[in-house]
Parts: sequence; C-alpha cells; structure tokens
Amino acid sequence: MQVEQVKSYKKEIIELNCKILTPLHIGSGNVLNKGIDFFIDNNQAGIIDIHKIYNKIGESKIQWWTDKIKSGEDIWYELRDKYKCSLDDISKEILPLKTSSYKNQIREFLRNQYTSNPIIPGSSIKGAIRTAVFTHKILQDKSKLEAFKEKINEAHNKLSNNRKINDLRKDLEHHTNRIVDDIFQNKNINGEGAQNDVFRFIQISDVELDKNNLFVAELNTLNWKGVSKDEGNWKIDNRLSILLQVIQGEFKLTMKIDERFYKYNSFGISNINDLLKIINNHFHELSELEKDNFENDSESGFLSDNLYNDILNCYKNLLNCKYLLRVGFASGWDFMTGAWAKKLDDEIWNNLKIFLVKSPGYEKFFFPKTRRLVKVDNKYHVPGYIELSYQN
Repeated sequence: MQVEQVKSYKKEIIELNCKILTPLHIGSGNVLNKGIDFFIDNNQAGIIDIHKIYNKIGESKIQWWTDKIKSGEDIWYELRDKYKCSLDDISKEILPLKTSSYKNQIREFLRNQYTSNPIIPGSSIKGAIRTAVFTHKILQDKSKLEAFKEKINEAHNKLSNNRKINDLRKDLEHHTNRIVDDIFQNKNINGEGAQNDVFRFIQISDVELDKNNLFVAELNTLNWKGVSKDEGNWKIDNRLSILLQVIQGEFKLTMKIDERFYKYNSFGISNINDLLKIINNHFHELSELEKDNFENDSESGFLSDNLYNDILNCYKNLLNCKYLLRVGFASGWDFMTGAWAKKLDDEIWNNLKIFLVKSPGYEKFFFPKTRRLVKVDNKYHVPGYIELSYQN
C-alpha cells in the first residue's frame, strides 16, 4: 500500500506585544438588565449571583423576589437595608462603574464561558488587518477603481429611472464582493473559493485577558445636528448613550504566518515588517484625518471646547504610537471599511452615499455624521485602539 505524503510548510510564529490604549468593547450579544442581572451601588456594578441571593433571603421569599422582577422593581435597596447585604454578598463579579450616568442596561463583554475572562477573538484582529491590506491594495489598482466608479454611475442612472434602490444596493454589494475576491484570491494556490484566499495562511490566536481589567463605562453618540455639512454643530445625543463593559490593559498576541502567504500575496508583503507597515500607515492615516476634521470643526465653532480638548488629546497621544490598530464595537464606518471609497472624486462619492444610507437627502452631509466616544470619569475617549510592538 502506498501512503501519500503531504507536504509540510514552514510557519513563522510571531509574538506581538499589545497595549489597549483606549477603552475596548467586544460584545457577547448579551444585554444585562438592572435589577435582574445587576445592581448598582457606590460606583460599582454587581453582577447578580442568584444562588447567593437565595441563601440570603431564603426559600420563603422566592415568590416575593419573582414578583418584584415581573413588576420591574429593583430589590437592591431592600436587600441592602432589610437583609444587610453588601454587593459582595450577592454578586459573582463586581465591576467599577466609571460613569455618573446610571442606565438600566449594560452590554456584556465577550467571555470565556469556563473562566469568565474577557476574550478578544483573533478573528476581530485579523479582520482589522485584512481591511488595512485591502485598502492599501485597492487604492493602487486603478482599473478596479475605474470599474467601481462606472458601477456607481450605472446604479445612479438606474435610480433616476425609478429602479428600486434596494435592488441597486444588492448589485453594488455583489460587485464589491467580487473586488474583494479578486484582491485576496490567487488561483495558483490550488484551492477553490475561500481556499484560494491568501489570508487563510495567517492565523491569529484568541486572546484571554484578566477580568480584573474590566470596568463599566458610558458610550456616547456624537451626532451632527444641522441642515447641512456647513450649517450645524456636533452634539452628544444623550438619548443614544448606553453602558458597556470595556477593558484596558496589555497582552501578547500570537500570529502564525504560513510561508505560502509570502509566496502568493499580491500586496508586496515579504516579511512581518512589511505587513506591520501597511497596518500602521492605514490606521495612522485614518486617525490623522479624524483629528484634522475635528480641529477644523473646532475652529469653525462646530465643537464645544471640552469635547474638542478630550478628542484632540486622545488623537495626539494615539498618533505618537509606532504601530496602531483599531478593533471592536463603535470603531465606525471609516475604520470598518477602510474608507477607500472616500478617495473617489466628489461626484462619485456623493452618488455612492445615496446607497449607503436609507435617509433621503444625505448627500447634503458628510458621511458618517455620527461618532462614538467612550466617557470614562468625565473624559471622552475614542474607543478600540491598540498599540502593537514587535522585536525581531
């Protein structure tokens, strides 16, 4: 019997030192409700342990407890005053509450179900890197950019002829997906579909962090209020503010790069330093643009002094870092997509905006016209930034 030998490929194992510079949230999808899942006391949020509460109040009070939950009443003060409970007595976890704005819900951070430690998925970091590499490549490919412009003009003309906008959105999305496939897939890899994607040769491990670094902060929406991009100002929309479990701290990230990535990629990447340079240039450029935009808006009187100072100081500190990455919830459209389409000429970009949003007349505004800021101890931060460092 003959045994077929499978060729083995060298994998470069790279360890990156990472520091979370601004509050980061990766959502689990779970929303915790006040009085049911958590209590608040003394600038702390206690995540309820039902077994501990049962031991404190006894079986005879179970019906009373369930009735309170059904009616939406918070029983914390009765537990504290009548049963002499502290948060420690009835909580499985206590998180610092670094905001004076108490809400009825907290969005939970993604956790390891066995240790309860927060997790940053490797896929989230890989996705951010992939976006940076895609933006780097698409902006060099004039033929793909011209084809995309033609597609936008075609969709815009069809819209003028009463073609349904949702159908045209799907056409544009399909075309964009084809561009992505063309950039990342290499038929010489000897696979099909996703198997031809050069990024499958990069593996990034999940990261488990210490839950003691978690805290609760307020996520605010900074919204442009006005009739156009030239008439209005930036305002915090308190109706849209929510509480999040966020984290800061340091961790090590393990990346494995198969030698076939260097062989088959079309991005000019021949080593880890080439990759880090593309990542850094991408996130530095986007961050520099954001900083400049807010500086201009402040000079024009569109931004209050306290907001401006917090945002500007945040960006100045970030832009001093050597290798920047941005991941997680509230990164924003520019960072999620790479914002490469904004580099098309103004007419094309304004035509594209019609398909990006559902509200008519959006071409009067810049896009997107909201930003997310995390407020910690009365200071605003731009969320989700990580500093990378690497030593050969």
